[in-house]
Amino acid sequence: GEWRGVLGLQKRGTKLDGPIPTAASLKTISASGKSHGFIYVTAREESEAMISISLEAAATNLDKKDFLGKSDPFYIIKRMNGSGLYQSEYIRKTLNPTWQPMKLKVPLALRDETLLLQVYDHDELTKPDFIGETHVTFQQLTARPTLPLINEKLREKKKK
Repeated sequence: GEWRGVLGLQKRGTKLDGPIPTAASLKTISASGKSHGFIYVTAREESEAMISISLEAAATNLDKKDFLGKSDPFYIIKRMNGSGLYQSEYIRKTLNPTWQPMKLKVPLALRDETLLLQVYDHDELTKPDFIGETHVTFQQLTARPTLPLINEKLREKKKK
């Protein structure tokens, strides 16, 4: 469904009695006598059960992407449709990072959905360098697997 409402200002400790104000009555509510704008909110019912995911991630022997032979790696977890679920912090100058533990609430249906886990090298002045990716489900992650990171472009170069 959709809900439309009016954004108004109210002094702390005061109570607004009566119906929700309309756009016309907002002017009389605001202290300055001016309209302070409108907010339109679209709501959808979430009937799906949610689960909490706790994840501790580490990587070993990542590709060297920086000039001095290290990387500043971070990882992203995405759905296969491209929508992002989580992005970690980057860790400076390492090929063997251990990231901060993370917690995430996701719909129960995502537990068995194939996800894309990508690792990048953070760069201050340019876009991140791709290190590798793997496909995994949250359910598979509960077994604490060791997953290979694959960079298809790099693999193709090595074949030539």
